[in-house]
Amino acid sequence: MSASQESLVQKFQNKRYRDAFVASRVRNWIAYQIRTIRNQRDWSQVKFAKKIGKPQSVISRLEDPSYGKLTVQTLLDLAATFNSALVIKFVDFSSFTRQMADVSTEAMLVDEYKGDDSLLSTRVLELANQVAGSRRFAALQGNAGNSTVQQMAGS
Repeated sequence: MSASQESLVQKFQNKRYRDAFVASRVRNWIAYQIRTIRNQRDWSQVKFAKKIGKPQSVISRLEDPSYGKLTVQTLLDLAATFNSALVIKFVDFSSFTRQMADVSTEAMLVDEYKGDDSLLSTRVLELANQVAGSRRFAALQGNAGNSTVQQMAGS
């Protein structure tokens, strides 16, 4: 193991360091991925802002890693605007560092949903039917849209 690797292993023994490392990497990843997907869609900040019904300054904040005040609902609203899905899950530190190691543009690109039903397994269809029958899902459908993103202008 190199001296820099040993130093990093030593730093990870400190919980505050680990917590700060995770927070920094997550904030950077989200901000850079929002910008990458926006660029992939060939949207300027102004065009993206119009799609979510907000001023360009909101897009600037979303793409700023130091902003750090994104909510799960905001991320869901952005996923809807990007016509993509959102995954949020807790992982161990080894998995986290492996997943965050590749910060290339290619790693951050996300294709839009294009109605490819071949992606849907029987289990996914069963789950979708269960979710569609739930009251929470019905309530979410009634409140669909960019509600949280629209509220960000005042943040």
